[in-house]
Amino acid sequence: MKHAEKSYEYLIHGDFVRSKTDAKGFAGAYWVSLLRMLKCIGCELVTTKLNVFEEEMPSERKAACTKLAALLEVQDSSDSDE
Repeated sequence: MKHAEKSYEYLIHGDFVRSKTDAKGFAGAYWVSLLRMLKCIGCELVTTKLNVFEEEMPSERKAACTKLAALLEVQDSSDSDE
């Protein structure tokens, strides 16, 4: 059995435009392959953007977990009051 090659994809969330003249655009989240990103913006910019993302993720994740844990505690305490 042949194994498929690894495919690297990123979920990109943001505001997008269809063309340079698209003034309104649209919001969304899309899975985009690394290959497509390289074709669109080049290796240097992809690397720079991904480095920034990867550096920010640990602190962003910790802040989100702390906030959500506090919300869960509030919910748990209100549930036990009923």
